[in-house]
Amino acid sequence: MSSATSGRTVPALQGTLIFTDWAFSVSATGVKSPLYYHSAYLATFHKLWSSGSFFWGSLRAGLGGGLFFASRGFREDPSQSVDSTQDLALGPSFLVNWYFLGPCYISLESLYGIRSPWSHLMLSFQDVTILSLGFQL
Repeated sequence: MSSATSGRTVPALQGTLIFTDWAFSVSATGVKSPLYYHSAYLATFHKLWSSGSFFWGSLRAGLGGGLFFASRGFREDPSQSVDSTQDLALGPSFLVNWYFLGPCYISLESLYGIRSPWSHLMLSFQDVTILSLGFQL
């Protein structure tokens, strides 16, 4: 599930390459109706370390950075043209994987994106959080 669609939590497709100390992930999500569309893409990398245990499973955490891109459009009537906008954000990211059953894990990944040089002065950020269920091969 992804928070990229601004309040509408929708399913996302995510793929992650996990190495010994590094992880690289990409995800995509979107919605579409006759009046509205929103597509979002996220790519992150993280330096990983073991963070101990949680209940009966182990935790792995990561800190790194990422890039977020979103495109969305809206129209009030299907006969009108679509007004569209795009967002691009780059910033720090974190990742926590809880291996609750062998290679099965629950992942929480979040990007704290800065959209423009002035946006941090206005406290305007683009944060994206993904909660996923994974299986490590």
